[in-house]
Amino acid sequence: MTTIPKWLVPAAFLFGIAFLVAILALVVKIPGPTPTQFTVFRIIIALGGAAFSMALTGFLTIQLNLPKGGQIVAGGALAVFVVLYFYSPAIPGIPKPLVDERGNPLLSPANDAERQVIRLKNEIGDLRQFLVSVQSYPSARQELEKAIPLAEGILSFNDSSLSPRRRYIKYEYATYAYVDAAAGAMYDNDRAKVEEYASQAMKTADTALSMLDAAEHTYESADSRFLTDWVVSDDGKDRVLYLRAMAACMLGSMRSDSKLKSEASDDWKKVHKSYQDAYPLTGTPELNSCVNSA
Repeated sequence: MTTIPKWLVPAAFLFGIAFLVAILALVVKIPGPTPTQFTVFRIIIALGGAAFSMALTGFLTIQLNLPKGGQIVAGGALAVFVVLYFYSPAIPGIPKPLVDERGNPLLSPANDAERQVIRLKNEIGDLRQFLVSVQSYPSARQELEKAIPLAEGILSFNDSSLSPRRRYIKYEYATYAYVDAAAGAMYDNDRAKVEEYASQAMKTADTALSMLDAAEHTYESADSRFLTDWVVSDDGKDRVLYLRAMAACMLGSMRSDSKLKSEASDDWKKVHKSYQDAYPLTGTPELNSCVNSA
């Protein structure tokens, strides 16, 4: 019979405590883990629990049935690992982490309409990579044409089916999509499309900003407070102002309208400096002719 070294049990016990403390810290820091993070957490919990159990008296044996007739039979610390890894929490009713279809954490539950809005938001966000190369590559402009059906799709959801935050996302990302489409049309010198898309972008941006203004004036309401605080933490107002400035500038440049150009400059000045530094004018040619000339 193999003799267990005397140092192994206390070492495993301390190792288990360290793992369990680590997972406790991670759970506090990441209350809504992604599926990948959740899997890693379960492995750490199982390893830590198994190591910790080596210092406990008694012996546990478990038999786990697997699909297609397979089985796992384990005892001692290995049995503890199997229980902790393969079985969900013993306390019923603990919800699974809230995530979207890409595994990104959700701050609150989402109904079917809201999940579709989040999906379209992600697809619109994917198009942003093509905006930086829109001047140089016709293929990038072709990719940005996909923005219009995405904008129309996200706007098709009734406001009443969305929470205030998802409603704000609806108009914010519709603005994103219209700005991207307008930029592609501008470099194709398609005046009609620039006017249509930039005008739509300003309209959806104004809707989002009006929603935020109304929430700020009714801050005592739980929904209004949640929306206002989330927009601040997510730079949502700065982002919409930035997009609106781009739309107004493109439209003003196409029409040679000094009033629209001045409006674009005013919107840019309302954007917080930290956001301006993150998205400088040198990387935003759609704004240069308006802000630099103001």
